[in-house]
Amino acid sequence: MTAVGWRTGATIEAARRSEQMSSERDAFRARTHEAAQLSAGYFDGTYAPYSFTGSKTGGYLTSLIEPEHINYTEIRRAIRRAWVENPQTRTLVGRLVDSVVNTQMYPEPNPAWELLAPESTEQDRKTWARQTYLRFRLWADSTDPSADRRRNFWQQQRAVVEAVARDGEMLAVTRYKVGFDRINPVALQFYDPRQIKNPDSKQLRAVQARGNRVQHGIELTADGEMAAIFLADADGIAVRVPTRGPKSKRQFVNYAATPLFEGQYRGVSMLAPVIHELSRITDYSTAELAAAVLNASIAGAAYAPPGQTTGRPMSGVTRRDDEVASTGAADSADTGTSSHEVRTLDGPGWYFDNLRGGVELKSYDTKRPNVNFGAFVDKVMELVGAAIGEPAEVLKMSFNQNYSASRASLLLFWNTVQRWRSDLTAWFNQPVYEQWLAEEVAAGNIEAPGFNSVLGRRAWTRANWVGIGLPSIDPLKEANAAAIRVGEGFSTRDREAGNINQTDFDDNVATLKRENQALAEALSFVASSTVSVDVEDEE
Repeated sequence: MTAVGWRTGATIEAARRSEQMSSERDAFRARTHEAAQLSAGYFDGTYAPYSFTGSKTGGYLTSLIEPEHINYTEIRRAIRRAWVENPQTRTLVGRLVDSVVNTQMYPEPNPAWELLAPESTEQDRKTWARQTYLRFRLWADSTDPSADRRRNFWQQQRAVVEAVARDGEMLAVTRYKVGFDRINPVALQFYDPRQIKNPDSKQLRAVQARGNRVQHGIELTADGEMAAIFLADADGIAVRVPTRGPKSKRQFVNYAATPLFEGQYRGVSMLAPVIHELSRITDYSTAELAAAVLNASIAGAAYAPPGQTTGRPMSGVTRRDDEVASTGAADSADTGTSSHEVRTLDGPGWYFDNLRGGVELKSYDTKRPNVNFGAFVDKVMELVGAAIGEPAEVLKMSFNQNYSASRASLLLFWNTVQRWRSDLTAWFNQPVYEQWLAEEVAAGNIEAPGFNSVLGRRAWTRANWVGIGLPSIDPLKEANAAAIRVGEGFSTRDREAGNINQTDFDDNVATLKRENQALAEALSFVASSTVSVDVEDEE
């Protein structure tokens, strides 16, 4: 290495790196100081000194800064890349969505009658709940809940679970649209979490003047309550959207997130801890598939005795029904060359007439795919599934063990499903139902005396949200268990009907009554139409 002055190339490179690190450190300190002044010590994830790109080789936390400052952009980018490329990632999220929501989670209106109307009769309560449910059902089945009229409410439920599982957060803004073709003005507009951004310096000063602060694009009060959220418009300019209307107090922002630590408001995907494994499975699977295809394209190989070469056996390939005689075979045996035209093996009936003495042509024994490929991937996915609460049997949809073991796996997974259902109800189902019912009451469609008070609103909007039941491995045993639960008072017929096939018990009774009456009339008609045939004695 040539020395320049008293510095060697190594010392020059070291000095260059030192200067670069010093410059980056000064720039980071400046950004941190500016953000601390403007947003009470918080800064945008874009400025975080480290990121989670899916690689664990360099470590996750490579800086002394607090782990709460996470680069959400990098995490989201890595997971979305796996979402597009890796089928196992789709399986992890898809299985969860199908189990939590399936086709729908529907409400059972259940107001606190003891507080609202203790003197009301059971029939009055049942009538109110039934009419409220039917009106909500008509709205939810349509595309009215979607501002762009692309999805109904049940499809929005699936979108929420999918977004939170994949991105760690979901954002929907309630638009109140009035029109002759809408039975309720509540309509939701969904936004990509990437649109959440920090406000500019002027907006931040206005936030500070209100006594609030900003954390990763979310405006918070001194108590930590979300006051507004900043969204990028088509030009990339941050627009402030208040959580509630300043006058009407209507809810505008529906935001769900799964943060890692207390004090965080932005969410981190459940896949973040396992994205490295999922990405490596994609690389491994792609390489293994490519190797298998390459190996499969080799039909055979020529093997020569020790001290001898194989020559060019493919130069003497001839079809059995080909009238063109092979030429140059002797030349090939001596020199390894041939004037014979190289042919394409495009079907059966080919033979080799140009093999040297002692040379053998054998089928190529491929070693791909690796015999341990499936077992290795399954083991990794078993660990990944355990980390997010999805047993391997559920992921593969393969229950090859005995009844008790298979049911145990389902029950463990159902704990995860129930937790997600509870979160979905708190994040999305119940808030939207409250917004919908408030508009129905205001329009005079549903009577709810005292609704405008805080206690009255919460009492009237109380509801149970019901989804599909635990999948049945043995339908007979499950049916007997349901009958016992109803008989012992642990459940109701209405609840069991919803768990089994998402039907309403009252609807079932009305349908059975109609069917039984029709069947009785049909059987009565058949009995009355029976003709007696006299058989004469043969003489």
